[in-house]
Amino acid sequence: MDVGGSPSAVASILNSSLETDIVTSIASGIGATSGLKHTSARMKILETLLILKKTMNENKLDCASQEIISNDTAIRIVLNNFQNILDDGNLLYGFGHYFFKGPEKFIDPRITILCDAIIAQNESIDLLNILNIAKNICECGLLKKNGKSVILPINSDGYWSVYLYSHFNKLAEIDNFIDLVPIFTTLTRIAGLIAYDFEVRKVKCTPKIS
Repeated sequence: MDVGGSPSAVASILNSSLETDIVTSIASGIGATSGLKHTSARMKILETLLILKKTMNENKLDCASQEIISNDTAIRIVLNNFQNILDDGNLLYGFGHYFFKGPEKFIDPRITILCDAIIAQNESIDLLNILNIAKNICECGLLKKNGKSVILPINSDGYWSVYLYSHFNKLAEIDNFIDLVPIFTTLTRIAGLIAYDFEVRKVKCTPKIS
């Protein structure tokens, strides 16, 4: 079942449910993240990012380095991949529509929180770097559709997929990880879990001053 609510409505549902009890919070979380609209984007983005990472590795590029974001070869790999997707008449999942319209153009307010949570896990940020390359390409009008440049704003789906991969891939083989994304999505979309996890990690990583 897909409840069909916008993410802002989802957040409202979750916040309201938290005022009652954890059972209704979990129930609303499952309802809010079930259905193709809420899970397929994350699965498709993750599949694409893993393909891009494999291609970059074959080109001897270090995806975990911050310098990869401005590397011409890396940019060309992402650009060609995305353009081929559009030329085949398919959608670029996670790009092309707003989940939120923030005070700044193209900014989904959840992206900053998710980036902090991904970095705080002390795992390789290779997929995050690749996603940021894709974000720059899509927001700068480098892609073309029907012969015309198109601007495709990113929403937080891509960052959710990277968070899930970074956080949960130790629990599953890579081959079946993508199949588990809907389950992990439900777990993380329960309001407050990412914020709680991030705060716990920050406390553990902050040295005590005597």
